[in-house]
Amino acid sequence: MGKILDAVRAKNGNTLSSENEQFVSRFEEALNDVLKEEVSASEKRNSDAFSQALKNVVGEFSAEQGKETQTIVSQLRSMAEKMDKLESLSQGKISQKERYNLRSKLEAHKDNILKAVRSGSPSAVEIAFDGMRAAALMTTQNVVTGAEISSGMDFEWDNEIAYIKYPKNFVLDIIRSRQVARVKEAKLKREQSSREGQAVITAEGAVKPLVSYTFEDKVYNRIKIAAHMEWTEEFENDFDTLFNSIIDLFETDLLRDWQNILLNKILATAPGYISTTLDGTINQPTIYSVIGAGILSIQNMLFEPNVIWMNQADVWAMNLATDNIGQPVMPPIMVGSNQIAGLSLKVSNGIAPGKILMGDSNTWKEEHTGFISRIGLINDQLIRNEKTIVGEVFSLMYQANRDAGSWIYLDIDAVKEALTIIQ
Repeated sequence: MGKILDAVRAKNGNTLSSENEQFVSRFEEALNDVLKEEVSASEKRNSDAFSQALKNVVGEFSAEQGKETQTIVSQLRSMAEKMDKLESLSQGKISQKERYNLRSKLEAHKDNILKAVRSGSPSAVEIAFDGMRAAALMTTQNVVTGAEISSGMDFEWDNEIAYIKYPKNFVLDIIRSRQVARVKEAKLKREQSSREGQAVITAEGAVKPLVSYTFEDKVYNRIKIAAHMEWTEEFENDFDTLFNSIIDLFETDLLRDWQNILLNKILATAPGYISTTLDGTINQPTIYSVIGAGILSIQNMLFEPNVIWMNQADVWAMNLATDNIGQPVMPPIMVGSNQIAGLSLKVSNGIAPGKILMGDSNTWKEEHTGFISRIGLINDQLIRNEKTIVGEVFSLMYQANRDAGSWIYLDIDAVKEALTIIQ
């Protein structure tokens, strides 16, 4: 039984007639036959392929078979129309590996597809294909695509290569970080776990209270961030300038990926908003109100936040906010020179819209090596005229358990709701 037949059955309450089950099954077989052909990976050709699969089957049914068959055809068309471009900018054909990636994408979204189909609204079926190919050996054929230059064309090369834009990263600029020659396998840290008793006012001759402390040894392990890239000697020889640029890009992108890993580690360990005395006391709270409440929440844990990370959409929503009559809202707290209320403001799409990360940068520590790259041969590359470069960075980042309250990850809407006066 095919996946499309399962989806259509679920859409129609598992009451399909045998004729219509046969129709859907034949359609699915026809669609699979068309996909097996190496069609051009463009939106138009994929749409034609889907239409051809329908034509291969619909012709076997007469119009008198009723409304049910036409409804099923409409459902299938609706699902097809919601598929995004499949490698629309690629000039090559769909390879076996890319075809496998496409099937994997469909399989990964199977639950969402079935849920949308069963919802009663076929228009809600949506599959997002990002058009990203699987990493592959770089050759003269697959790295550079695009315009073909005719022999009679008068042209010159713009030697500046246009790269894909990436967001800025700030992790190592903020936390306590240092580069070392060698990062050891682990960091052993002795942390205070408790304190018993406290000092009090004592009278002359009275017994002083007993105070004691306990400690716990914690182990923090090193991680390795690494990737490799393969290419042919022909590509290196024919595109020498581009090849050198790709090596630089490989290093830069690996370092960006490393930065994102460190940022995600902070996000994963930062708790949400912890209630403060500001809860239920503000009429129509703003993002500024959320920031103030977050600062108070961290200060209540006896830490002083000095950095705030926000998504650019929320920064502009804050800067362009207006009141009920359209007048700009004046910031109730100090804003300027990339600071908000004394906190250093960092903008990154690594922070989800509607979220704010803030904390004390001194409580995170990190050690790392320099970028390490090696060029060599793997497997049978020697007889294939191929090479491999490996890039890696060793890093060890940690925060003591007692410092867990020094960072928080706020949900703006949730904090606004907590701060709003209950009428």
